[in-house]
Amino acid sequence: MRARRVLTPIPIGLALAALMITAPGDAIARPTTAVPTSGAPWGTAHQIRGTGSLRIAGLVSGTQISCGRPGNCVLTGSERNRTRRYEPFIASEVAGRWHEATTLPGMAALDHGKTARPSAISCPSPGNCAVVGSYFNAAGLLLPFVAIQVHGTWRNATELPGMTAFNAGRSAQLVSVSCPAAGDCLAGGSYRDATGRNTQAFVASQTKGTWSAPIEVPGTAQLNTYGGGSVTSVFCVAPGACAATGRYTRSAGADRAFVANQVGGVWGTAIEVPGLSALAQGGYGDVGNVSCWSAGGCAVGGTFNGSHGQGAFVADEVRGMWLTVQKVRGLRRVDFMGITLMSCASGGACTAGGLFHVRNLPGHYEPFVVSGTKDTWGQAMPIPGIATLDKGLNAEVDALSCPSPGNCAAGGGYSDARGQDAFVVLRVHRLWHRAMAAPGTKALNLGGFADITSMTCPPTGPCTASGFFTGRQFFDVRAFVLSQR
Repeated sequence: MRARRVLTPIPIGLALAALMITAPGDAIARPTTAVPTSGAPWGTAHQIRGTGSLRIAGLVSGTQISCGRPGNCVLTGSERNRTRRYEPFIASEVAGRWHEATTLPGMAALDHGKTARPSAISCPSPGNCAVVGSYFNAAGLLLPFVAIQVHGTWRNATELPGMTAFNAGRSAQLVSVSCPAAGDCLAGGSYRDATGRNTQAFVASQTKGTWSAPIEVPGTAQLNTYGGGSVTSVFCVAPGACAATGRYTRSAGADRAFVANQVGGVWGTAIEVPGLSALAQGGYGDVGNVSCWSAGGCAVGGTFNGSHGQGAFVADEVRGMWLTVQKVRGLRRVDFMGITLMSCASGGACTAGGLFHVRNLPGHYEPFVVSGTKDTWGQAMPIPGIATLDKGLNAEVDALSCPSPGNCAAGGGYSDARGQDAFVVLRVHRLWHRAMAAPGTKALNLGGFADITSMTCPPTGPCTASGFFTGRQFFDVRAFVLSQR
């Protein structure tokens, strides 16, 4: 599991990095005929069998879920085994029935009993998925792995093909994956270059079931003069039509965000998010995830802090051109804002989620949302009902998915007198409902620490959320799923 939190203040750059962000919801493009389903009531959260109870400890790096279609989903996460090392697991839902979690095949041969953690999953159709992550090999190097499910059968996890030759055996990791079709995926992350100190951004593509050699994202080395480069998120609307975003460092303490596009299978040159340096002058500008509604139509969000102040930003790509960032407005009495999540539906209808700090209330963070369409963004607003749940303590939004324009589902965690519990909230026909405690999690969460870490809403089916909860003991941490009825 993630380190026990009471939702205390943390620098947004660290928060973004810790999320190891992937595009929320499905990685496939949203059809323009999407049927709004987000308004359906929630069922009751239930434990995934095989997590927690069969091992010594529990989950780390929150669960991630993806659904090939409603009732056919795959959940991944990692759990501490009897040797106190972390190993990835998978659990599958087939025709509406969840099966017991099992260890991801092939990992033991890779990590030799050391730690391995999945970071992202994408399932473009039932029985066809990709999981990416990182593991420590026998020499103690951090290396990227990929695991593929084909027609319902998981193949053994392997080191990302071509990585050793590309990276000369130095450390690397994968943090994001997007599969627009079975056998066609894009993964991204970072690798340590020949200096042994600097990291650079890279991507790798799977085409018709075969992984090509990894490549450095074109243009990022020229941007990344101080050596802190990484892809943080990728999103594909079709094979060969993808976008990537991430960060680079041009001087000490001066992180910036980049965007890059793949068109017809060919990568263009990465550019700094237009206008970000002006906002972040003398400081940093960091980015969350990228989400797209069409080829050449995407959006990103993040945070900036510089001589002109601190705040959250959004930036849109329209018809293949990235437009100048916009400062997010609408919240008052705020001395910190940052966007960590972005989800776009058809027609360029996007929603972002993030965190803000209430001025003069030390340690008090609350979640907010803001929506827009093709470079026209509205006012940010706190998630309704959160104050009733956390009673002036803290809350954060960790998952967001928008299946169609004006319809979204989000979730996360909030502090209460018992510790931390999970919440869900819906946006239906452009109206945000009040956040509510995730049904069933209080009964599961005997140890007082629960969170929703992933949300997926297929265009024509119910939303499904995943997360974790603690049993009677702190290290008894198990996975749960929660779906709309």
